[in-house]
Formats: sequence, structure tokens, C-alpha cells
Amino acid sequence: MQDIIQTCTTFQYLNFIHLHSLTSKGSTLSFYQTMDLALPIWQYPALKLMLNQWRHLHMLKQGGRVHDPNPRCIKETKAAELAIKCPSCPRPGINLPKIYLNAPPEDQFLDRSMLAMDANFHLKNQLILSWTRDLGMGVRSAYFVEKAGYEKYVKSRMITIYVGFAALAKAATKYISCTRMDVITAVGNLEKGERYNIACQWFPLHGQKDHQEYSFNIIPGVGSTDGEGLERIWAAHNPLATSTKPMAPATRLLVLDDNFGFWNWLKYTGHALGISLEDDQYVFSFYLTNSKY
Repeated sequence: MQDIIQTCTTFQYLNFIHLHSLTSKGSTLSFYQTMDLALPIWQYPALKLMLNQWRHLHMLKQGGRVHDPNPRCIKETKAAELAIKCPSCPRPGINLPKIYLNAPPEDQFLDRSMLAMDANFHLKNQLILSWTRDLGMGVRSAYFVEKAGYEKYVKSRMITIYVGFAALAKAATKYISCTRMDVITAVGNLEKGERYNIACQWFPLHGQKDHQEYSFNIIPGVGSTDGEGLERIWAAHNPLATSTKPMAPATRLLVLDDNFGFWNWLKYTGHALGISLEDDQYVFSFYLTNSKY
């Protein structure tokens, strides 16, 4: 460890580049090249490290870890503790009545979680470095699920290849979101990419006879849920692929977690406003009027 600090920047600069990356989904390199063309010294590697630290510290602050009345070490942060939870998903002791378990059968759907799951093959990763060489910061403490248990579960499933898709040798990303608010709840990597087209096996709707029985229009308790919220989440995050694809694995998770948190925060804080705009317009127009992130 160096005893003499050789590179520094201001909080204002880090905050600006952070918010710029969250809204534009552009790379840190492109931003640096735009802002610092006149600098005689190349400080991009140092800026990357500082920005990653800034992302992690921001997530810790937002998750309440810096204001813990019973202080724990940062390394003791639990899985998903830094994730912004969905306010619409039913959680006992928070937004459910004490008698919800005694609700009559015809009303039980009101207290039921409604989740959507699908895979995004645009946010692949080239697996440049191994996990042992990129330890990262806050890995699995937000939206990405715990690695060991998740991989064990995936390997235990008899997942076959759906003939309509070609296998990829790179990792893709699987999302789970709340269908009420399109809030991201959990994310996992599919290490074999499109080889794990899980939805095609668990929900065999492609060409199946009488598949209309799966229609939301006739399933009791579903109502007018469209179930397509994940597509809107993808549309906002697919531009990240350019910068996250060549990243080391832990750094990629940090950047994606940071952006997922920004999405959830916009959804959470704007939920009561009732803005009737399309989601992509809503995200950025709301951000422009709210600078408290």
C-alpha cells in the first residue's frame, strides 16, 4: 500500500460522473475522454477505482449501513441488504395486516406476490478475469443473488436446451421483478447463456395445445397485470452492455447493482406522483426534476 496519495478528485466531480453514468448509461472512459482532453497526465485507471468506491459507498449510505445504531463491520453486510425493496410487494410486519393469513380464499390474491422472470442475453459478459483476481466491493449485497447457493440450485435442475435457441458460451443475466411496479427484486447470471432458456421448459407455451389456459385474462387474481415489465427494464439497461461486457466479474456486478438501484429508486420515489408517461420518458424526465439521489 502506498503511503503517499498520488491521485485525488473532488466529491463534486465523482457525484457528477456517477449521475451522468446512471442516466446516460455511457462508459467511464468516454466521459473521461470528453472532460479531460486537456490534461497532460492519464489518470483514467485511478478514476475507475475511485468511481467504484464511490458507487459502493453510495449504496452503503442508501442502504442505511452508515447509520446502523448497532454498528457492524461493512463486511458483515447481509445478502440483499443494500437493495431497494419494492413497496408494493407484500411483506409481513411492514405492509400486511396481522390477520392476512386468515383472509377468505376469494381475497387471498390481494396479499400475493406477483413476480415476473425472464433472461436478458444482451447483458452478457466476456469473463475477462476470474473471481479470484477481481474480489470487488459489496458483491451479492444488493440485487445479485448469493453465488454458491444459486449455482448449486441451477446445477441441480434438469434444464434442457430449447431447440429454437443456440447455446452461448458467455454469461447472460436473468431478472426477477415485481409485476406491480416493475421493481427489480433479484438478478442472477446464467453461465451458459441461452442454453438455459428456463422459461421455455417451465412454461411450455410455444406451440402447445390449449395454451390459452395460461392467459392472464382468465387466471383468477391476476387482473390487468401485463407481465411485460421486464421488457421495459431491459430497454433501460441494455445500453450498459457496451461498458459492462469487458469488465471483470465483480466490477460488472457492482456497476449493474448500482444501476438497478437507481432504477428502483426512481420507481420508488415516483410511485405516488401518478405521472402518465411511458417508462423510458418517465425515468429521465423525473430524474431531471429530482436531484436528491
